[in-house]
Amino acid sequence: MTNVVDVRISTLTGQEVLVNARLTADAVLLPLHGTPRGTYVVRAATSTGKIYTVLLQKN
Repeated sequence: MTNVVDVRISTLTGQEVLVNARLTADAVLLPLHGTPRGTYVVRAATSTGKIYTVLLQKN
């Protein structure tokens, strides 16, 4: 996996959610306990300039 340097999570309305993302060699770990149910946008930017965007549904 590319070196991820920035991970941000927001609601669909754009409100940022504070989560301490942890990085491993091949994954981004998002501790979401205490975060309300809903759909979130997760964006990860890498040191090479790539940006990954994922929709996350928490039930």
